[in-house]
Amino acid sequence: MLELLQILFFEVRKGFSNTRDDHDDLEAEYCRQNRLSHPEVFWNYFTRSVPATEVPDHVVESFIASWNGFGQDEIGENVDSHLSGLRKRKQPTELWQKRHIFLPTLTRETSALLIECLYKNMHFFRREGADIFQDSESSAAVRLLFDLIDNKLVIDDFEVVLSDLVEKTPSFELAIRIVDNVRSRMRDVFNIPEQGNFYALSSLLDKRLTAHFIEGKRNIFNEEKNYGYILAQWGTYQPKNNLKVNEYVFE
Repeated sequence: MLELLQILFFEVRKGFSNTRDDHDDLEAEYCRQNRLSHPEVFWNYFTRSVPATEVPDHVVESFIASWNGFGQDEIGENVDSHLSGLRKRKQPTELWQKRHIFLPTLTRETSALLIECLYKNMHFFRREGADIFQDSESSAAVRLLFDLIDNKLVIDDFEVVLSDLVEKTPSFELAIRIVDNVRSRMRDVFNIPEQGNFYALSSLLDKRLTAHFIEGKRNIFNEEKNYGYILAQWGTYQPKNNLKVNEYVFE
């Protein structure tokens, strides 16, 4: 009986296994195939319905099919329209959690435009989850963004995409996180550090932060929730930045 359960339910197999082997890939594949044995799918079969707050798989697949089918100008409008609708229904997090369904099917062009749409609209996503155990829209969107950069960009795209992100995103915190990940060399998490140029990106961001907060005489403590993280990273970008940032903070 145990052997049969291990064949049918990968979670049982994983529980009795001493190794990770291909469990993660198998789990994602089972979910993509809507197999009854996947825990996220089982309850839908059992109740014969999809929770009202969940974006059905067929809707996600329809989004991706339409995004992949449009021309470059149309994709941007289509993606933005879909994301706006999801935000109104408070469903973006549900979409991000289904990225295992659509990431493999996204084209390179669609992926690049989705990345752009995410970083340009990051400040619109809610920072608080519906409950303590749920990701916020913002944190889920950031994870999707990093997944897209890591898995869908080719080497030749990295420099342009990351530079555009750091220069154009309205979220200074996101720009800081990108530069921080480039510097951290966390190869076990993302490929971004291997391809990004920390010195070029940090220089771009330093100029943005200086122009906005110092030259523009803006108060970072009023504008940014995670001002401590931003200031700490900003102070390390150039040899004299620590002094510059301290003078800004204590002037």
